[in-house]
Amino acid sequence: MPDPSRNLEPRVAQFRIDLRAIARWISARSPSRLGLTIANAFIGGLSLSFRTWELLVLTLVLQIGMLPLMARDFHRITLAAPLVNLAAVPLTSAIVPIGFFALGIRIVFPAVGQIVAAPLSWLTLALLHIVHWFSKFPRWSYRIPRPPVWLLVIFFVLAALIAVTMRVSFPWKRAARVVLCLGLAFCSIVIALFPLAPTWAAGKLELTVLDVGRGDSLFVVFPPRQNLTYRWRWRLQRISRTRGTWRN
Repeated sequence: MPDPSRNLEPRVAQFRIDLRAIARWISARSPSRLGLTIANAFIGGLSLSFRTWELLVLTLVLQIGMLPLMARDFHRITLAAPLVNLAAVPLTSAIVPIGFFALGIRIVFPAVGQIVAAPLSWLTLALLHIVHWFSKFPRWSYRIPRPPVWLLVIFFVLAALIAVTMRVSFPWKRAARVVLCLGLAFCSIVIALFPLAPTWAAGKLELTVLDVGRGDSLFVVFPPRQNLTYRWRWRLQRISRTRGTWRN
């Protein structure tokens, strides 16, 4: 039977060979009845660790790639997303197929569909509890202003150039990739921290809703550049008590 390691890169093949040698060494020094079990547990633990690390790296890459769009459209930076996805992605991968199965079988057998829907509701509640638990940590999610267009263009241009350098071979490929990655990291930090001055539109009325923790505030900028900050927490409470009726 051909060895699949022959088609891998030298470093990857060497890593697989080293893991096999470690597993055999552990199996040889374990009790005869437990040697194979211990070696399989060691390999299974490494496989789970690598899968978790792969999911974390993929989540970080997606988080960085979606950073400009999240800042532009939602004005929010979520630092807890990579950790939340470690639990959310496996749960979602189980919820989606079970949900389609429960929906399809309920049409034919309603009683069976209700039975299948029970574990589906448990998984969904677990997902919601995990997300809400992480959302309670302070400063793991914060709002930022909309980044300027030129910063978004630079970010995506650098990301496209990184993708090109990974496909094309040229003499200074490694140095170019390092420079582009550093530039992309710098743009990500600028988007996340936003150390830029706010933009003022002359002759226009601007209204910004601020989340101040215990309520919301309205920051109003009038055309002559006169500012007004208005807190309306007590009014929100009064609105909720009167079922949406505004009273002064």
